Amino acid sequence: MSAALFFISLDMPVSLEYPDIHEAVVAYLEQLNSENYSIYKRTAEAAYSIECTCNFLSDVGKEGEKNLLELVELADQALRSFSYHQHFPLIKEIISICSKM
Repeated sequence: MSAALFFISLDMPVSLEYPDIHEAVVAYLEQLNSENYSIYKRTAEAAYSIECTCNFLSDVGKEGEKNLLELVELADQALRSFSYHQHFPLIKEIISICSKM
């Protein structure tokens, strides 16, 4: 059962379509298997950071006025996954944004 909960916790479509069920699965996983729960948490944090990377790069590329505070917050989250994606243009854009402050 623990393995099934672990796999369901990592299933993004399930978490998006059934957020209440996903939350319950994660709560059960936390109680049943702390090692798998730890893996789930690290995976979720990495996925969120990569999502922030994409949002940051998308927002930086948009025309018009930009919300610098929001971009800095996205950049902070994006840097947490840099070791996974190593997308160096991200660093260039972060430096560019910071130099405008």
